[in-house]
Amino acid sequence: MKNDNKQGAIQFYPIKNIQHDIKRYKGYSEYKSGDNVAKYIHELSIYINSQCTQKCQSCGQNYKQYTFCRKEKDNINIDLKALSSFIGRTALPSLYRINILGGNIWNYPQLEKLQQELSTLNVDIYYHTYISNFNLKQIDLNSFKHIVVLVNIAEYKETYNEAFHAIENIEYNFFITNETELNMVHSLIKKHQLIHYQIRPVYNKRNYEFFKEFVFINEEDIFERTHTFQDIFRNDTLNCNYFGKMTVFANGDVFADVNKKAIGDIYHNSISELIWKELETGQSWFRTRKRQKPCNKCIFREFCPPTSNIEVALRKNDLCYKLME
Repeated sequence: MKNDNKQGAIQFYPIKNIQHDIKRYKGYSEYKSGDNVAKYIHELSIYINSQCTQKCQSCGQNYKQYTFCRKEKDNINIDLKALSSFIGRTALPSLYRINILGGNIWNYPQLEKLQQELSTLNVDIYYHTYISNFNLKQIDLNSFKHIVVLVNIAEYKETYNEAFHAIENIEYNFFITNETELNMVHSLIKKHQLIHYQIRPVYNKRNYEFFKEFVFINEEDIFERTHTFQDIFRNDTLNCNYFGKMTVFANGDVFADVNKKAIGDIYHNSISELIWKELETGQSWFRTRKRQKPCNKCIFREFCPPTSNIEVALRKNDLCYKLME
């Protein structure tokens, strides 16, 4: 049918409608104190102890970039009663993953009881262990649905080969700092026919050129994938690398981001209180590129992946070639 209307068509642009936007509920104390905000939490990382006899050079650094083990001078075991109360006090309908870390988690004296406590939750539990502490002969594999073995290739030893197993419920996270280590990982994966694995680049203050070559992105990388309106609006509103995630240290401190100060602790705060605090005043869950220089002036800011702790480590938000020349 011919359209004789010479006026331009009216185009309606999509409007963001964020359900349960925190701005709508400011002033409603019942929303803040109840279980309403609990739906925002979907992943917890819990350090159950701080003890480990390994002397890894990367200890104390990698956990600031990825989910990784860490130890402290003092031997601290998390208070299981307080932890159980913190998690169980509030219904967490959106929580789907809990990461258990240490130290050496196998030295936690109440590990079996912890497993029993967590088994009552309809949540996937991932037990993270450094490869030097991982001995399949000493572990009842049937008791663990998910085990994540952390492998820092910069400190690779031949004895590590004994810990590689092509088993369905074991995932290997390889941490690399250069191209040689990347090639070594590919060889190990092929040699041991590993099923589940992740390769993660770690910044060590000496490998900036490696990141420029293998991590930095350009315009072509950005538009290799299709971006939906949902993707664009999400990147404009929140940071999905942080949003909905919290970390609990062995001393009970709780973090929305381990590179920032604790937002509370498991002894004095409920999980709803801490979620509300991060939603209302936090700087991690909503750390979007439009709030950071120089990305806030870039036309690609809603198309790029959200910033992560890699940018924090490099002290550079724009891991791209756009402003490098």
